[in-house]
Amino acid sequence: MEIEELVETYADYCYRVAFTYVKDHGAAEEIVQDVLLAHYQNEHTFEQRASLKTYLAKITVHKSLDYLRKKERRWGFFFTKGKNVEVADTTINLANTYAQKEKYGEVLDAVLQLDEKYRAIILFYYFEENTLAEISEILSIPLNTVKTRHQRAKQQLKQSLKEVYFDEEF
Repeated sequence: MEIEELVETYADYCYRVAFTYVKDHGAAEEIVQDVLLAHYQNEHTFEQRASLKTYLAKITVHKSLDYLRKKERRWGFFFTKGKNVEVADTTINLANTYAQKEKYGEVLDAVLQLDEKYRAIILFYYFEENTLAEISEILSIPLNTVKTRHQRAKQQLKQSLKEVYFDEEF
């Protein structure tokens, strides 16, 4: 696969994955560049045990966590609690009505306030539409751990969103 096709097909997805972790547009872009370039240069190492999308997501998660570890060592913290977080335009597909936008915004804010381990599960499952098995593979954690975190994240969201009415069951 040529680098242009690789970028066109997977860059946005990898960016959303990276941004989920690092919450920084510039850092997410750099991570994606590193991931796609590394894969292109070492394409022969891809064993095709999973889809290319899953493989790239897994690499993106690892590089994002590496970035956060370096940031933690440098600054002594991962995230600033209570800080407003920007979300990439490509990750949001809002309905046209104000009420739906407001409800979506409240839900997204609640998701972004979750601990990183729960937030990742929710974003991969509901926003990226990955299966729990795919999430297990992407995050390199056991499937039962993913299931447990998924349930706990849903409970935390329900607790924090008591006033928001859901059309769909989580």
